Amino acid sequence: MGRTNYFFQRRRRDRDDRGAAIIEAALILPVFVVLVLAVLEGGRIMLGNQTMGAATAGAARSASLAANDLDADYLILQAIEDATQGRIKSSSITKIVIFEASSSTASVPADCLIGPVSGKCNVYDGTSFDIPEEDLATCDPPSLARFWCPSDRKYAAQNDNGNGPPDWIGVYIEADFDLVTGIFGDQIQFDETKVTRVEARSIV
Repeated sequence: MGRTNYFFQRRRRDRDDRGAAIIEAALILPVFVVLVLAVLEGGRIMLGNQTMGAATAGAARSASLAANDLDADYLILQAIEDATQGRIKSSSITKIVIFEASSSTASVPADCLIGPVSGKCNVYDGTSFDIPEEDLATCDPPSLARFWCPSDRKYAAQNDNGNGPPDWIGVYIEADFDLVTGIFGDQIQFDETKVTRVEARSIV
């Protein structure tokens, strides 16, 4: 009789343990899933942020080297496309501003975020990657490069004949990065600015 009672008591404890385990799993599993999704989405956000940094750095480097070449803006846009390809869709890049900066720490001018400003900035977006080089390597209308014409950018090492000292040139990129899991919403906006000096090409 004692052995029978022990058997039933053990079976009851086993059922209770299984029930407790199921309840614990039901409580823990959603938290675990949320944590996994948050880590995955956080990784995607970090990748997007790094991509934007690489894109602006590459664009600024191209801007410096291209100096006052007429195709400078085309080369800058190509550098951005190369850096973002496969990571940020071109349709997600909502604004690219190439602007004349006052110093290495300058921000994009507020009016350039609204549209191009004559003598100050040119404004593009992700669709501009498809513009043929010959359509950008000119400052005649309707070229989008006409507002701050690349050939007007100063490149001489010294301030002589209006060609120096070299301009500070900035590149601002704004993109809407699509999120997958919805943990942090459907979309996050990135923006990045890089300013560099136009590389000097002559003494005068």
